[in-house]
Amino acid sequence: METLVHRPYIFWYLTIIVLIKYVTFALRADDNGEGGTFALYAIISRACNLRSGGATHTSDFELSGYDPLASATAPQGSDVAPAPNANVKVRSGANARVKRALATSSFLQVLLLSITLSAVCLILSDGVLTPAISVVSAAQGIQYQSNISNDAVVGISIGIIVIIFSVQQFGTKKISYLFAPVTTIWFLAIAAVGLYNIFKFRPAVFAAISPHYLYYYWKAGAHEAWVKLGGVTLALTGAEALFADLGHFNAPAIRTSFIAFVYPSLVCAYLGQTAFIIHDRSAAPTAFWSSVPKPIYWPMVVIATLAAILASQAMITGCFSIVQQAVALNCFPRVTIRHTEATHRGQIYAPQVNWVLMAGTVIVIGIFQTGPGIGAAYGLAVVSTFFLTTSLLSLVMLVAWEWNVGWVLLFWLPLSTLEGMLLSANALKVPDGAWFPLGVTAILVTILATWTYGQKLKRGYQDQHRSYLLDLLQPADGPGAGPTQALQLAGSRQRLGVAPGIGLYYTESLAGVPPVLAFLLPRIPAIHEVTVFLTVRHVPLPTVHASERLLLRKLHYQGFYHAVVRYGYMEAVDHDKQFVDTLVQELLDFLSPEVIKESEAAAADEGSPSDVTLGSATGRARRSLAAAAKAIAAAHRAATALKAVDEDASTKQAGKALVGQDGKDTPGLALHVEEREGAPSPWVQQPSQFRASLRKRRGASLSADTFPTNAPAQSEQALVGAAAGHGTRFILGNTHLTPSTDCGWIKAFVVETMYGVLSRNIQSTAQTYRLDPDAAVEVGINMRV
Repeated sequence: METLVHRPYIFWYLTIIVLIKYVTFALRADDNGEGGTFALYAIISRACNLRSGGATHTSDFELSGYDPLASATAPQGSDVAPAPNANVKVRSGANARVKRALATSSFLQVLLLSITLSAVCLILSDGVLTPAISVVSAAQGIQYQSNISNDAVVGISIGIIVIIFSVQQFGTKKISYLFAPVTTIWFLAIAAVGLYNIFKFRPAVFAAISPHYLYYYWKAGAHEAWVKLGGVTLALTGAEALFADLGHFNAPAIRTSFIAFVYPSLVCAYLGQTAFIIHDRSAAPTAFWSSVPKPIYWPMVVIATLAAILASQAMITGCFSIVQQAVALNCFPRVTIRHTEATHRGQIYAPQVNWVLMAGTVIVIGIFQTGPGIGAAYGLAVVSTFFLTTSLLSLVMLVAWEWNVGWVLLFWLPLSTLEGMLLSANALKVPDGAWFPLGVTAILVTILATWTYGQKLKRGYQDQHRSYLLDLLQPADGPGAGPTQALQLAGSRQRLGVAPGIGLYYTESLAGVPPVLAFLLPRIPAIHEVTVFLTVRHVPLPTVHASERLLLRKLHYQGFYHAVVRYGYMEAVDHDKQFVDTLVQELLDFLSPEVIKESEAAAADEGSPSDVTLGSATGRARRSLAAAAKAIAAAHRAATALKAVDEDASTKQAGKALVGQDGKDTPGLALHVEEREGAPSPWVQQPSQFRASLRKRRGASLSADTFPTNAPAQSEQALVGAAAGHGTRFILGNTHLTPSTDCGWIKAFVVETMYGVLSRNIQSTAQTYRLDPDAAVEVGINMRV
């Protein structure tokens, strides 16, 4: 009876947590094909118009796949973007109130981000524990049929771990071919062993899944039952990875393979062990290995070891991916990310993360030494991740899927109760080893919180000290050097020199002069022939289609432009020669007379004179340039993007959602900011595609006969072409935060010591963006906060 009463919990937890929660519901919450914690956060962010570390720009709403209710429609590898989704319409009632609260409350936004980052830190701690418990458990199979000591098992396990982590730098493409056959053989083997034990020792063991045994489980002794409940967790490990790996497969494939193959195999395996334990009670501590028939024992050891290696590999790769996503969202210090396979986006390698994970795994094996010992540490991290994922998934149901609150509570309440029971049972194991994941998670949370706080201080300083183009520069008397307009500093009236080539000045803001340029001009009064303010934006999408990546607009003075390059959280920034060539070509297309005419009409709110749409060129329903430009230009009115938050909200509430709680101007949204910026044209997305659509609709080549000439635009085209021939320079600011004299000692310690250590040991922006080292210039800027 004691053996039977414990098995219903394994079966029902496996059914409810894995089959119902993850396979049935979580796999529906894919972010354009991607899964995991950041996918849930991104869906919520888009549904409520949130963006970590900055404001949501109106143009983000036009991105294909931005609608959290829609799935990606473009095939992978296609050069054509799917149709942009209309802004999400919110039903009235609780759904609208929750969306409004998240859109306007800084506290709730911080809480949401904290839950997300806590789940991420727990998964990273699993990245240390999963290889340890998988390899040690497999290696212990050798010990049960030989005379080797436990120290030998530890040594073998550490050797395997070192090999696994050492080969990460070479990529996983070659061993990836082993995943399908090894896992198939593994699940077939454990199912066969389970069925063998069932029919040989206890065919009636299927009765163990009856819920009435749950009553006897608690009746036998509540406290003892509570303690033993923590052991169920090990049967559920891997469920979070099933959801996180969604991007490498697809939901129907995962759902079919689990329901038809993996789930029955696991049920047979656990029931088979139950039948064997009823036959031989002394075998309970080593139920799995003891139940394996001797003729196939050593083949099972080999298969288990291979399966453990592949499980470890999957977890390590998942950690690399999570860190890449966190870096992209500016929630994690920049670390080196290398792509080991040019044709596969997911094949990445993070050296610093790899060696830290290896050191942590070796320490875990050295401390706990046995599978059960590591299991005591493992359970708390796994169940905590389950609990946080349930909360995020429930929020997705409420704000993105817009389910009735009653249905959401019917999902959340039973799951949170069951997972809360597991969480409390595993919390009892803190003295036995569960302290380890808590310690690792606390360290990671401290690092992420420190980095996020430092980035917030930096953004606040930049907002407070922002300079605008018309406040900083003014036309100078007399002609410029060649075709370049002569400019001088507005304060000192010192004339600016002109350096040959194109200068790309990186900035995080959508408005104002880049801090690095504002810092340099008083000290080195010179500009390039062509000056481009370049903003790298990460939007809450896994990827941004190439046809939607670039936004351009012209600034007040000749040769000054602002470019916004958008990336998803699964993408790496690569500003190599190809990127520069593309940017130059887009600038030339942007300055073509036909595009200028269209954008001027949009800026004047006159509609599209040529009525040409991108849909006619791509074969998909795309909005016209004029319509898109008009929508972006209309962002100067605070309530323009209101529909994406809540159709019933007031203009004032919309202003708070877009401008911020303190009423400060959100970059690129306030009209007076545009006036000080001196931006005569709206943002234009991918001008080259618009020119192509014009060419197709007109059925003629672009010539003076087809479009009216525009002498200023043609002059700037010539200027850009000539400057491109003189080379490109990348100018970046390397900021250092210094505590002000009047701040408290705690803030001073966090800024100067904790954040300072992180900022001095991260990868430089030039390395992160893969800039040509011979063309990149980093300028140190001190910010007193």
